[in-house]
Amino acid sequence: MRRGRGGAVAPACHNFVALSQWGNTMYNVMLKLARDTGDPDAKAWFKKTMESSFDDAGGNAFTPLGRFVMELFRTITPNGREHIGREGGASPAISAARLCRQPA
Repeated sequence: MRRGRGGAVAPACHNFVALSQWGNTMYNVMLKLARDTGDPDAKAWFKKTMESSFDDAGGNAFTPLGRFVMELFRTITPNGREHIGREGGASPAISAARLCRQPA
């Protein structure tokens, strides 16, 4: 089956943006847990989690460490300025996605 015009470009652009978002997320997780400048609440929860039985689900669906990581991913936006209403406009990853779009 032959792809239409630009058929290989869209997946390549998606992969580029996804990799950028993953990198931004990991960077923001590290900022949140940084020793000297991180978020005190996040660091306190991380310490509490790691001092407990972090790998024992105790009959629950997820371990305490799994829940902590899911909460980080829930609260950290891969593109910090992507949301409407925030100042500063779109992040570089969003701008890259717009550049990769094919004209109609």
